[in-house]
Amino acid sequence: MAILAAIRRNFLCGTLFLPVFFAAAATTAQRASYPPEEFAERRARLCERLDGGAVLLFAETMPRYGARFRQDHDFFYLTGYEGRNAVL
Repeated sequence: MAILAAIRRNFLCGTLFLPVFFAAAATTAQRASYPPEEFAERRARLCERLDGGAVLLFAETMPRYGARFRQDHDFFYLTGYEGRNAVL
């Protein structure tokens, strides 16, 4: 009986704790905000290295199945844009 009570207690605590944990994780999973000048500087450094070439980057268009939308890392690094369907 003591084991069954312990399992029930742990299960109850776990089911109450997990939603709180995931809610807290979702609020802390946001990207850091940077000033617009930071992104302009990053693009300028990229242009210096191109040596007359060109780069074409496309933003993510749809979220991956079962995940919330998050912009591609390279696109965000150069633009700071979190939206969909953009081109740089």
